[in-house]
Amino acid sequence: MMQEHGSFTLKTIEQTLIIMACGAWNIETTLRFVHENKKLTEHINAKPWACLVDLKEWDLSTPEIWPYIDELNIWAAQQGQRFEVVVYNNSIQKQLLVDSHKKLKGVEIEYFKTPEDAYQWLKEKNML
Repeated sequence: MMQEHGSFTLKTIEQTLIIMACGAWNIETTLRFVHENKKLTEHINAKPWACLVDLKEWDLSTPEIWPYIDELNIWAAQQGQRFEVVVYNNSIQKQLLVDSHKKLKGVEIEYFKTPEDAYQWLKEKNML
């Protein structure tokens, strides 16, 4: 198995999973992310929940990660995720997530350039 490239942090605040992605992800990082994401989500999925994805420090990824991210999105929607907000730096990041979010059925999604706007949106949805 190869060494992980890129990193992430996960935490929950109220009914929201906060994801901070950093660096350029490879498949090894992605597989650990999927596992830890599902594990942490178990603590909030008894009620509708949200996800904030902060990509300001993310440098994209290798193409083979996307089937795993798609599977995670399908799973999250089935586990009660109702909102997702993405903080992005550039149009490439946004487009990759827009494409991936096609798997997030029944989830309201918004995109912002600043974390402040993203947190405000979640507050308006009563998720923070």
